[in-house]
Amino acid sequence: MRRILVSQDDSVEAARAARWALDEAGRVGGTVEYCRSGTAVAGSSGASMLVVGLHGGPEEASGVVAHARCPVVVVRGTSAPRGPVVVGIDDTPTTERALAFAFGHAAAHGAPALAVQAQDPDEPAMAVIASTMCRLDTWHGRYPAIPVRLDLSAARPAEALVEASHDARLVVIGVEDRRRWPVPSLGPVVRHLLRNAACPVAVIHRRT
Repeated sequence: MRRILVSQDDSVEAARAARWALDEAGRVGGTVEYCRSGTAVAGSSGASMLVVGLHGGPEEASGVVAHARCPVVVVRGTSAPRGPVVVGIDDTPTTERALAFAFGHAAAHGAPALAVQAQDPDEPAMAVIASTMCRLDTWHGRYPAIPVRLDLSAARPAEALVEASHDARLVVIGVEDRRRWPVPSLGPVVRHLLRNAACPVAVIHRRT
């Protein structure tokens, strides 16, 4: 059974995170465990996901996301009930983990999947589309009931994902572990999403 950990305090944002976690647990057959915000990182080892609110602001959430040992869902904005699960696509290894999380979430919620990829002006668009669709076809084969489409955007990755978040149920993004001892760095795309996304954001580490 999946263990969903949710960070709690007395804030409205933490209450929203708890409701999100309870809904997710009901859909996937998981259990919800509560922890105080200061112990969330330590408790995240072995959890299927950690759910946090923005009660301490984007910077505090960034610290939890950077150090957690499992996928982290930051509950912010509003989930579009009929919206897609948006997943950011690039050529890093964590994209496959992000795709796995995104398709699993889409399946649990009966939602479509939308892959968003920033167009590299130095690469032919058709070649990028063919390569990415090949990756998506693999996941669609595992989840054939999930409609999936690709948005190849001319915008920068962070801007493209924020734009997609306005009509989304969830945005999923993979992040490489850029270790800057003793503090890991999330990178500009994740930080931009945590500040500006219009819906909850799931961050998937390579190590989780």
